[in-house]
Amino acid sequence: MTLHKVFARSRSRFVLVAGSALALLAALPAVLAAQDAAKAPRDTTPRKLFRSQEVVNMTITVDLRKLIRMKDRQMAPLPARMIYDAGAQGQDTMLISIGTRGNFRLKNCDFPPIRLFFSAPEVKGSIFEHQKDLKLVTRCKNNAEYEQYILQEEPIYRIYNMFTPISLRTRLLKVTYADTLHKEASQTTWAFLVEDDDQMARRNNGKMFVAKRAVFEDVETRHMRIIGLLEYMIANTDWSLGALHNVKLMRAADNITVYPMAYDFDWSGVINPRYATPDPQLPIRSVRDRLYRGPCMSKEDFTEIAQEFIKRKDAIYALYDNQKDLTPANIAQTRKYYDEFFKTIRSVRDAEGDILERCQREGN
Repeated sequence: MTLHKVFARSRSRFVLVAGSALALLAALPAVLAAQDAAKAPRDTTPRKLFRSQEVVNMTITVDLRKLIRMKDRQMAPLPARMIYDAGAQGQDTMLISIGTRGNFRLKNCDFPPIRLFFSAPEVKGSIFEHQKDLKLVTRCKNNAEYEQYILQEEPIYRIYNMFTPISLRTRLLKVTYADTLHKEASQTTWAFLVEDDDQMARRNNGKMFVAKRAVFEDVETRHMRIIGLLEYMIANTDWSLGALHNVKLMRAADNITVYPMAYDFDWSGVINPRYATPDPQLPIRSVRDRLYRGPCMSKEDFTEIAQEFIKRKDAIYALYDNQKDLTPANIAQTRKYYDEFFKTIRSVRDAEGDILERCQREGN
């Protein structure tokens, strides 16, 4: 997709107007400079926090009763103290703020999805240096089943990382929430932090932007195919490129290429959480039913992208085998569920009926 190309489409299609011909000529030097910059070496290293997959143990002390009752994400963040294991340096302590986020889970969960806010002086020299605020994925309810959902979703991000750096990094945490007023019992749970969108874009020499009603031909082909097949593998239908639902866009430094990026995989069939149901407009009855909602492609193109998944199969399974505290039963059911996927994509005949003939011609 180009900034100098005018997409004149119907109201239901993606519209991007770059301006007059004179403006385009004036912008040409900047575009050429951006293209030259794109050729230069770039630092693709994530920030310090996301360079490691080691679990971080931490305690967050906050007014726990107020936090649990925060059902409006517009409410002011609560002050909190965070103590975490800093490895060889021992423990580190910093003052932070905690706010709530999300929609469905904010209203329906016993423990809200939250966002951590940091100040530059507090994080200087720590693994949280250069972080301003981060999404923290928490369990929805206080029981072992919901605890497992966290440990099943986090590896999906790391699977995505195997295919492209234009994907969000994560860091697994073991968090104890302690009450400032000592009136509420402490809670210890698994959680994971998700890399900031803009930081992901910067390490890929790009910039996040919003443009709804995009169709598949507007974005980079390989990445769109990866997302389509990844979402099919995990059986997640809770995404839409056109509506930017659980998908975001990154514009590359050349001001031409647009990359889609997927996130939020907790409604996936491979996890099968109690609260997940498919959209009633879709021809499936359970989130466990796979439905391909990605772009169309030829048999040759499908074989090429399928091979990318097949060659990573062992590494994908190893993520679950090595995931701390994930139960043997959940590891086994995940392997079995993915076995069905790999069986399908190894056979072009099976893939034709389940994937190629069910593709979305323009977008979703």
